[in-house]
Amino acid sequence: MKTAVQTLISQIEEELNKGGNGAMAIGFDYGLKKAKQLAEELLEMEKKHIIESHIHGHNAPSSTMKNFDAKQYYNETFKQQEQ
Repeated sequence: MKTAVQTLISQIEEELNKGGNGAMAIGFDYGLKKAKQLAEELLEMEKKHIIESHIHGHNAPSSTMKNFDAKQYYNETFKQQEQ
């Protein structure tokens, strides 16, 4: 499974790999690289939110999985998709 931000990063990388020639292509590549940098920062935020939400859900009074490791959940669910 991929998160939305992981999908965005993959699509940006695909566009960067297409390459191109000329000044317009160079400007486009620069913009894509900046967008990828921002998306990677957002991915870290998204990771924190997923982990915090998982912790919050499992610490709810009705939860039977209070000791489940949220980082383990993230890594098992999403980490294998990262590059």
